[in-house]
Amino acid sequence: MNGPSEFTVIGSLKSWSVIDQVHEISVPTLVLNTEFEEARDSNTCVYPCFSGIPMVKLYTFAGASHCTNLEIPDKDMAVVAQFLLSPS
Repeated sequence: MNGPSEFTVIGSLKSWSVIDQVHEISVPTLVLNTEFEEARDSNTCVYPCFSGIPMVKLYTFAGASHCTNLEIPDKDMAVVAQFLLSPS
């Protein structure tokens, strides 16, 4: 559905998007990102995907790459727990 790689998108998902629907998400939403992620929050391809969510919280892990649950599991779980325990 994607194609041979994330850099060569030729499949049926090439024109698929939910950006025009994210404003309908009506629950608090946590978006996790990392400093060394290929698609970072400062990247214009990622920001539109979550910026329209009314109650979005973005957290960027400094000094991490892709698998924070494996790289820094204590920090990862602390961020998720804080989000889940915070009043909405």
